[in-house]
Amino acid sequence: MVFTSYNKSVSYQDMLYIFSKKLPVVSMIIVMALRFVPLITNRAREIGKIHKPSLKDDSFINKAKSKGKVMGITVALSLEESMFTAKSMKSRGYGSSKRTCYLSYKLSQIML
Repeated sequence: MVFTSYNKSVSYQDMLYIFSKKLPVVSMIIVMALRFVPLITNRAREIGKIHKPSLKDDSFINKAKSKGKVMGITVALSLEESMFTAKSMKSRGYGSSKRTCYLSYKLSQIML
């Protein structure tokens, strides 16, 4: 809930604008983490709706196994999508030369 509310109130451009001059790598990692936590949570919920445990027993062990399978599928799906994104970025020439243009952003008042 914290990550989702943060993503709705502060855009990634605000975050990058504030921190990118002093800590560009750290700010990019933080922005990516804040974006992916709600994304992976929603994806795990969708997969959990589809994945129904085959056993009728509601023991702790079976619930843990079921949740483990859902998390394994979610991580595998996320890694597969990240490989596609990396290939797409590489084919477009991302990181092959110095940055030639950037988004000029002016910090505006943030409504909390």
